[in-house]
Amino acid sequence: MTKSWPRFVAILLAVWMTASSTLGADSEARPVENSTEVPPALAAAINTLLQEHHVPGASVAVMDGYRILWAQGFGVASLTGAQPVTVHTRFQACSLSKPVAVRALLTLVDAGKVELDQPANRYLKRWQIPNNSTFKGDIITVRQLVTHSAGLSASFYPGYRPGEKLPDTLTDMLNGEPPTTSEPVEPIFEAGSQWRYSGGGLLVVQLLIEDVTGQAFAAFMQSTVLNPLQMADSTYVSPYPEALLAVSAVGYAQDGTLVPGGYREYPAAAVAGLWTTASDLARSMIALQKNVNGLEPGFVSRTLARDMLTPQETGLPPQIEKIPTFTPQMGLGYLLEGRDPNTGKPTRFWHWGDNPGYKALQVATLEGGRGVVILTNSDAGVAVTRPIAERVADYYGWPLEE
Repeated sequence: MTKSWPRFVAILLAVWMTASSTLGADSEARPVENSTEVPPALAAAINTLLQEHHVPGASVAVMDGYRILWAQGFGVASLTGAQPVTVHTRFQACSLSKPVAVRALLTLVDAGKVELDQPANRYLKRWQIPNNSTFKGDIITVRQLVTHSAGLSASFYPGYRPGEKLPDTLTDMLNGEPPTTSEPVEPIFEAGSQWRYSGGGLLVVQLLIEDVTGQAFAAFMQSTVLNPLQMADSTYVSPYPEALLAVSAVGYAQDGTLVPGGYREYPAAAVAGLWTTASDLARSMIALQKNVNGLEPGFVSRTLARDMLTPQETGLPPQIEKIPTFTPQMGLGYLLEGRDPNTGKPTRFWHWGDNPGYKALQVATLEGGRGVVILTNSDAGVAVTRPIAERVADYYGWPLEE
């Protein structure tokens, strides 16, 4: 019934695979809203998938009725010492970092400090999106940055090994200055003419947030999003604090070897730098679901929350080898899929994540408060995230086909 759920995930996987010491007191005190035990058959199915694909560990949270139905760790955080994954074990969220960062940006929009349809350069103080001989950067809007329709380069960010020299500033990263491991951020096609995934656009958003607020990005995220949403096991801080390594999963390559250094540093934090748990990400999605459906006051106005989950104009589809007509429905930060037969609106929002040693997926419904978050600590996680989501949907009989 739900084997095609989420259908776009399978498509994007093909695209992206070819393209590319203690818990804090708040964490100890805050229980996971885990009112239901993991059904044994579902737990067995998840464990089997992890074993078949040699994925050391996973963190899974399932949502229903606008609450966390259950959350559980599976497998181990590290093959050395066999430390088990718990609900508080932190994983890299990879690109799931992006929509959380967009949430913070929208608080500035809601406060009247940023307008989505104004040129981003209007708000940037330390760096400007450049023009070049072919395309104009100074016309790119904030909305285009968060819908991957700005026409910017730098699709993916490989990160840095722990201890490796990091770029001195965000502007150095945007300019591609050594030791930056990514290309300069610049226009490579006309803004608004097509959808093309760009981590560079979210790096510009990170700089914009800092320039508008006068705060470091990680600190603003903590006070504006993570703390209010009770995401107590989450941080955007880079370099990653050594004190948190003991409660964090290390990453493994496809062949089972440890990613050099165990993980990657991401000073491009809005792009891929969030460390978190499945439970914390579930909380963030539930808050958005409630906000959109008017069930409680949200972090932004209900109108703006709805805009996050409304298809945006992103231009013509990119010409991607093997998938020439791929055009995702894109909200503000989230991808959208499905179609309500009565309203024609999307029925689900989602995002996929891909860092060296970590793979992640989150999918949730616009109504009913359902969803699932899966975080893994292996490149082999690409083979289990979607099947786990399908097993969950099948088990609960969620009506996810349109």
